[in-house]
Formats: sequence, C-alpha cells, structure tokens
Amino acid sequence: MHHTLDLPNANASKDREINACSTREKRIVITKDVDFAQSFALHQRPYKLLLVTTGNIGNNDLLKLFENHLAEIIHTFQTHSFVELTRSNIIIRV
Repeated sequence: MHHTLDLPNANASKDREINACSTREKRIVITKDVDFAQSFALHQRPYKLLLVTTGNIGNNDLLKLFENHLAEIIHTFQTHSFVELTRSNIIIRV
C-alpha cells in the first residue's frame, strides 16, 4: 500500500503522477476526488479506482465502513476496475 506521502511530490502530486504510478504498479487508487472518475471514464486511468462518495464522514465511521465492506470490495475488484463506495453500499461503475 502507498499513500501520496510516499510519492516524490507527496501530497502535492498531480493526478497524472498518481495515475501513472497506479498503472505502472497495477494499484488501486482510493479517493474522494471525482476528477479520478472523469480520468477513468476518458482514459481508463488509474489502473483501478475506488471512489468514496460518503460526503462528510468522520475517520472512525469511514474506517468502520471499509471494515464492513472490505471482503466485498476485494471480491468486486477481481472482475471490475471502477467501484464506488457510498455510506450504504458498493456500486460497480463501467
């Protein structure tokens, strides 16, 4: 697992740098930034995308949401490349 802090430009990394790293290393980008959804729709980048669309949510609630859906998220990424996590469910995007 990488965080943007692990990249050469840390949190100042451009989306294209994150996409390039994801594609090169075949990693899933987890983000709340809808710009990545647009990039995926237009260019199939990043390699795989988990878009978190929970709105404002506390860290503990977000962690619990991931814990509750982790097995389903992992399973879904075996056959899909773009997944959205909401407060209530997982949506497969095309």
